[in-house]
Amino acid sequence: MNNKILYQMIFKRKSFHLFRCETFPITEEEINDIYNFFTSITPLVENIKTEIKIIKAEDSGCRVGNQYTIMFYSENKDNYLTNIGYLGEILDLYLVSQNIGTLWYGLGKTNEKTYHNLEFVIMMGISKVHPDSFRKDMFKAIRKPLEQIWINDYLPISNIVRFAPSAVNNQPWTVENIDNCLYVYRNHKGRLFGILPSKFSFFFTRIDMGIFLAFLEICLNYEKISFKREIFVDEKKVDKALVAKYYLQ
Repeated sequence: MNNKILYQMIFKRKSFHLFRCETFPITEEEINDIYNFFTSITPLVENIKTEIKIIKAEDSGCRVGNQYTIMFYSENKDNYLTNIGYLGEILDLYLVSQNIGTLWYGLGKTNEKTYHNLEFVIMMGISKVHPDSFRKDMFKAIRKPLEQIWINDYLPISNIVRFAPSAVNNQPWTVENIDNCLYVYRNHKGRLFGILPSKFSFFFTRIDMGIFLAFLEICLNYEKISFKREIFVDEKKVDKALVAKYYLQ
């Protein structure tokens, strides 16, 4: 999909915590298109097998008025959670472009813990909605102030990437702009919004970082800022973990 469309969907997307709005049936053709789009995404981390399985909501642990639930499965390797967050968020923005509303659903349970020898990671509820049901003004969304998540010189993307979704709106990321290199950190400690139990935060904040990196790269590409990316293994519980460096060209 054209990166410009994905960028535009950043301003439109929202989390449908309950699908109270009018919904419409997702067709079999649209289901096939979702599978095809997911397999077309270039992953953040190579050599990690991933798959999705789309099931009816009533057969899943996500029942918030959605018609279907997307189940994400992956090999358990270094950075597999960050990789799933990255892939899932690009898929999320694609779905928004098709007027399919979404909800990352972190604590949903499933009896199908494995699929094609891959581990279950997370699920996403989806339903087709009217275009007017999406966000009208992204800048009204509750997010940390820019100065809390971005250190040193701002870029044209700085005030956009902070609107990436995260588990209970925790926003565990910090970016430092040093000598034309973006250092992206995951913060394990800090303010927690909502009801996310602390024992789950290490799991979900790594998925969140993949979501954030997807936003970051889409915005860099939109602004025609070339970069080289370096990803670091993030598998230890530390207060501040370096997740990635983006060397701006």
